[in-house]
Amino acid sequence: MRALILNRGGGELPEDNWYQIEVTGEHPAGAGRVQVIDAEAVGTIVAQFNRRAEGGWAGMLIDADHLSHDLDQKTEAYGWLQELRERNGQIEGRIEWTDIGEAAIRNKRYKFFSTEYDAQDLEVIEKGKVRPVCLSGLALTNRPNNKGGRPISNRDAEGDEFDDKSTNNDMKTLAEKLGLAPEATEDEILAKVGKLQARVSELENKEADAEAEEILNRHAKKFPAGQRENWKKQLLANREGTEELLAGLAEPEKKPDTTPIKNRVTSPEPVSDGGGKSDGVAEKEARQIRNRAQELKNQNPNRDYGECWDQAEGEISKS
Repeated sequence: MRALILNRGGGELPEDNWYQIEVTGEHPAGAGRVQVIDAEAVGTIVAQFNRRAEGGWAGMLIDADHLSHDLDQKTEAYGWLQELRERNGQIEGRIEWTDIGEAAIRNKRYKFFSTEYDAQDLEVIEKGKVRPVCLSGLALTNRPNNKGGRPISNRDAEGDEFDDKSTNNDMKTLAEKLGLAPEATEDEILAKVGKLQARVSELENKEADAEAEEILNRHAKKFPAGQRENWKKQLLANREGTEELLAGLAEPEKKPDTTPIKNRVTSPEPVSDGGGKSDGVAEKEARQIRNRAQELKNQNPNRDYGECWDQAEGEISKS
């Protein structure tokens, strides 16, 4: 959809000096990140800017292609951003142009705005996605990062005015692709887009949840079961860092088995020794002989133990 910032003809700037300065949606932010400009971002950015502007101030400097950050470049202002507002889900800003700024717009030197957000003003939504919450700069550019913004003037690069009919055709095409009637209004189209974004977000959350469970199953032996939910929350908030942390954990050593070893087996049923004595009787007799032999040995330590045994065996056998 190619939306106009004004439709007054002749390339004139809007009398009320309000311009759309940002584009909602998801846009690349470098280093593999995506910046999310959603309803929450819009509301927060507008509120933060206007709170800072309370009490009177000169406004936020508007330069060209953010060159005022370079000390070797000029810092002259093309305009001053005075306040922000939310309109039809988009961010609009009221601008006071300087002489060079107004001339640059009327002469079509610049067509688009380029917003700027400091690193500390980016709220991490999930891995690779951030939400800007405070505007830190605004510039004029012909190479906007966030595609789809309204041009500052209603003339294109060749100086031809945008055709409302062409814009309407674009709207009809978009409506049909979204499954809406060709005559659907912009609000209806935006509502449909919002539902689709919500559905995509839901599917992404389910996918992230499944991936977190898979990672937890892989490292389940490294932490107590009661800590699983805490690990899962950390994975959903910062998957890469948490997965790295889990990978570095060692599995706890297995505790040695302290169960005593018992080599005794149940005694078998007594059987005869062939001499008419059962195993139980023979064992008792042997024990008596051993005890008697030891007693004889104690009485005369110099005596041979074999002799003591023979004497004891003779005594026990006769009894």
